Amino acid sequence: MAWASTTLAAWETAALAGDGPLFVGTSPRDFANTPANQRWNASGSGADADASAAAAPAWAAADAHGHALSGPATAGVNSWWIAEMLLPFAVVDVLAWVGLSQDAPGAVDHLVQVSTDAARTSGVLTLDSWTSSAERGSRILTSRYEADASGGWLFWRLSTASAWAPRVGELWAGRRRQIQAGPRRPWSLSSRVAGRSSTTVTQRVPWAGRWDADLELWVREAAQDDAATLRALRRDTIDLTRPMLMIPRPTSAAQDVRIVRATNGLELDRAGPGETMARMRLVELPPYGVT
Repeated sequence: MAWASTTLAAWETAALAGDGPLFVGTSPRDFANTPANQRWNASGSGADADASAAAAPAWAAADAHGHALSGPATAGVNSWWIAEMLLPFAVVDVLAWVGLSQDAPGAVDHLVQVSTDAARTSGVLTLDSWTSSAERGSRILTSRYEADASGGWLFWRLSTASAWAPRVGELWAGRRRQIQAGPRRPWSLSSRVAGRSSTTVTQRVPWAGRWDADLELWVREAAQDDAATLRALRRDTIDLTRPMLMIPRPTSAAQDVRIVRATNGLELDRAGPGETMARMRLVELPPYGVT
């Protein structure tokens, strides 16, 4: 077992700086071995016993939004780890959390690591660490981490100043697909920006908290264009039939993390030599973000 770390390509770094919408179609749901190999405990070892609450199993934090909370059964310690065994060739370059307990005793310290063994003693790499009081948010990594043919383990620690029993909807780790032709201005209700090499967004809020959006991209075909990125996202989500993570403005508003699904698939219409119009309709899945 081994994890490889590679620096992101220059075009990916430039796309992030452009603050265009970022999607993550893969998650631990795709990479995890079995629910039996996912657990909460205080030791941070996948070899130790599972301390999950019966009604909040560890696998619920990696089910790509199955509407279930996950967490340990007791509030005996300050730091809790969730450990997940991953299948071969798992890829991680984005971390996100959604639905984290708002009754935490103070800010939450996050630490995410990978290792080659369940005990977290061999080939340990730290992907990121940070402190946040937010119910949801994201971390866009500057490197891409990939497990080899033997797979590996992912560990996510949540720590606070005093003992607690965290609850979380999703702890998401996956492979990003970022749009380079980002919105010309921030997402807002009914904002539209149209034109070649731009993004058109119509946002509607049918009831408080939830939004849906029409996303249109007019792009030129190139080595790394948005049409190719969206095709890759379609593969990641099995023809857009599964929920995915969306971060509308990953640079300026990394805390605005949404779980969405496409309601009408992906339309790619060739508009002329080397030009494509891409369209997707997205709807947010509960729990909804703050609008």
